[in-house]
Amino acid sequence: MSKHRHEIRTILLDSFQSSYITLISIFQGALFAYLITKMPDFSNFHQLKNGEIRFVICLLSIFLVWNEYTIGARIYRWIPTTKDTLIPFFITLFQYKMIASINADNNHFISFYLAFWFTAVIAYSNMYLMVQKFKEFNISTYRYSKLDSYQTHKLLLFFVFVILGLLVISFLKKEIDIRAYELFLFLLIFIFLFFRRIQYKKILLHLFPNYRFSFFHNFLFKKKKKT
Repeated sequence: MSKHRHEIRTILLDSFQSSYITLISIFQGALFAYLITKMPDFSNFHQLKNGEIRFVICLLSIFLVWNEYTIGARIYRWIPTTKDTLIPFFITLFQYKMIASINADNNHFISFYLAFWFTAVIAYSNMYLMVQKFKEFNISTYRYSKLDSYQTHKLLLFFVFVILGLLVISFLKKEIDIRAYELFLFLLIFIFLFFRRIQYKKILLHLFPNYRFSFFHNFLFKKKKKT
């Protein structure tokens, strides 16, 4: 019986990567198809008045979610639960509402943008908790996941409070510079993408010491030669 349970557990762990990547690929692929229908006219991009920045933000959110789930599923392993299905559903739902509000008023778009990041906090919390729960299957990356969890949650919570503050200001002020708001929201998601790229490359550097990184990454994280 013990051997049988071990075999089932191994099958579930081995199927985690393919099933999770397939699920998130279907969700994000459907969102991308919907986003294309909302594509603004980029011929007047210099004016930034027709939802161009919001379109780019939504596009980056699709890339971010797909990239995070794909890399996370390849680096970490655990047996999926109901939460692992529900969380991607809610993330996709708020992404859909963001896309649907590309041409809506500022408050609607920021509200769904805030909901997207708040759900991201829950998603990362779930991931790190599951990595800790299945520590024996994540021995090589567990030490880095603890530091990654602390730094990522700190940045995400900062984003949530900042966006919440922007939303309150947007509700209180009738006349605001929408383009400035949108550029700031774009900057937040761009910073997070850059931050996650650095975090994952640290793990890859630990797993594959001879892995050849880009010149920029080597410049940032070059090791001092021993004398």
